[in-house]
Amino acid sequence: AVFPFAFFYGVVYTEAVFLAATVSCFYLFRTRRWIAGGLCGAVATATRVNGIMMFPALAWLAWSAVTRPSEAGETPGARSAEKRRAAVGLLLVGAGIGAYSMYIWRLTGHPFEWAATLQRWGYYPGGAPWIPLVRLGRALVTRPIVYIATETTAPYDALNGLAALTV
Repeated sequence: AVFPFAFFYGVVYTEAVFLAATVSCFYLFRTRRWIAGGLCGAVATATRVNGIMMFPALAWLAWSAVTRPSEAGETPGARSAEKRRAAVGLLLVGAGIGAYSMYIWRLTGHPFEWAATLQRWGYYPGGAPWIPLVRLGRALVTRPIVYIATETTAPYDALNGLAALTV
């Protein structure tokens, strides 16, 4: 237990659960298993708050699936039942972050304490999505050594910016 990796490999991180739940959610939505997909989406949004960003893509998958032309032998009742299941699946995706916020509320008395904690760490989400990349690029071009040596979030910003540029 003296070796440094013994500590890091023993820590439980949310990335693996988030990735598995997100991939499962998209797969299940693509195969029109709305409720199971919604449950996987709820796990993803409860695991990581930014999981809610998959909601528009899932809504588009559901919309395109339920508005497709009717197949031979498909009854109107079956079509409306599929629309209801798709809507419930989408609501379940949002329920994950709602359940997490309720859990935080029970602990702290404030349902969005997770957002306040981010701000206490010096991170203020919001604004245009390209602004952080522009600021990072400017800092790395004009004063890279000073930026990396003095900014506490520089390693994270640099890695996140690099990941964003590769996508």
